[in-house]
Amino acid sequence: MEGRSAAYRGATRAEVERKYHEAARIAASEGYAPTSEAWSTEPGEEILTVSYAYLPEQAPAVLEALGPGEPLPAAPPPSAVLPPAAAPPPPAFRTIERPSALDFERASLPPTEHRPATGWRSVVERIEGRVPALQGRVPLAAGVGVAVVVVAFWFFVLGGKPGDTAGSSPTAPPVATAQPTQLSKLAASDVGYTASAAVGGNIRFHFTITNHGLAAGAPVSARLSGLSSNAEMLECDPTCTKGDASTDLQFDFADGLTPGQSVTYEINFRATTPGEANWTLTLVEGQSLEIYKGNGSIKIE
Repeated sequence: MEGRSAAYRGATRAEVERKYHEAARIAASEGYAPTSEAWSTEPGEEILTVSYAYLPEQAPAVLEALGPGEPLPAAPPPSAVLPPAAAPPPPAFRTIERPSALDFERASLPPTEHRPATGWRSVVERIEGRVPALQGRVPLAAGVGVAVVVVAFWFFVLGGKPGDTAGSSPTAPPVATAQPTQLSKLAASDVGYTASAAVGGNIRFHFTITNHGLAAGAPVSARLSGLSSNAEMLECDPTCTKGDASTDLQFDFADGLTPGQSVTYEINFRATTPGEANWTLTLVEGQSLEIYKGNGSIKIE
């Protein structure tokens, strides 16, 4: 699959994303779609490296997700338009019709006289001496004869025709096959929780997920460790299912986020055992793409 990559730099991620989206619009108009994104940081600079692939069937969806872009600035008023600058004078033309003191190599060489080789000249003189009608025409006749030999060799030995290759059309590029790609870019914000509760009281975790990417994201899972011995789960909003994981608790939400969508999630527990619960919350897109990790403690009395 034909592909390419580009790196976008800026002082902030917002500036880098603006440059990226402008470039992605141009790439999509040429039939390319982004297939991967990787952030890195250098002192005072954010860097986003993006890979593109030739996927013309996905280009309309990319253009639709990006939107029309920022409007172009208005043209300046006529009074602000400066008159065109005068054209610079043409550079001085230096002739080389005769040798000059600056042309050392050219001035030192005698005029070149193109003369046929001695053996060929003697043959030409003998032919022209015997046949006066060919005076001065033997070289021309020899050139015509060589051309006839070349044409005959092309047609009868190589079996070619001038039109066999001159008019051939270029080979069509292979049809690009759509590949599964991870184009979504989820980010977590407004993560909060209940810091203290009495036994039998409610403990609430909440967080907001936003899709800043160009394609739908995979469903989100919340993995919570350190709380199972002090509380029991009540419900999720949106609805979730409790899954199996290496951590204490895992909650899988069914639907992924579309580009630009933002959803607030809640997980509610009932405090069961007094003590201090030190917990760690990890938010994951799909099976393994970690988008947030944080920790804290809850005092249960």
